[in-house]
Amino acid sequence: MKSFDDLKEQWQGQHAPEMEISLKKLASEIKNRQKKLIASNLFVSVAFAAVFMVMGWIWSSFPDRSQVFYISLILMGILLIAVLGGLWAGVHFKNPDTTSETRIFIQNIRKKVRIQLFMLKNGLPVYFILLYTFFCLYLFDLFKDAELIYIVGIYTALTMFFGLMYLFTSKKRIRNIASAQKVLDELNEIDRQLG
Repeated sequence: MKSFDDLKEQWQGQHAPEMEISLKKLASEIKNRQKKLIASNLFVSVAFAAVFMVMGWIWSSFPDRSQVFYISLILMGILLIAVLGGLWAGVHFKNPDTTSETRIFIQNIRKKVRIQLFMLKNGLPVYFILLYTFFCLYLFDLFKDAELIYIVGIYTALTMFFGLMYLFTSKKRIRNIASAQKVLDELNEIDRQLG
């Protein structure tokens, strides 16, 4: 005969059939999201690696620039590394395992989804603003001896470029926020049902 604690543990480990189906469906959805996220992060990582190579080439090609020039390149590099770290921190590298303890599964996935939401809602807009600022510093040193009309034209083109890039990426960012929020809401609902 089983002890009371064993029976209690077995009873608490049971899931309602609809919750099990919901959990498996959610795990499948999370697995698909993770595949897309990894592919996207790999693309961004390769693109950032190319940017680092260009930055290294720029650094070595202009040995006699001011401190503002080099500081702007260093700040851009730090920003790129920070963004990559944030993007990869939101990836759950293990396949979602619904056979493990349900609460642990929910907590692990919820933590990663919250990181993803933070990066989408706050990290990427701040990234665009800081990158724009660092480019302005870089261009300030590069074109300090240029005529005013060229300086105005360059900063106008830079502002338009960053504005268009932000608008171009906003649609996808909003879709990703909605998708991540939906997963987080489903995780919270399952957690609430578990009590």
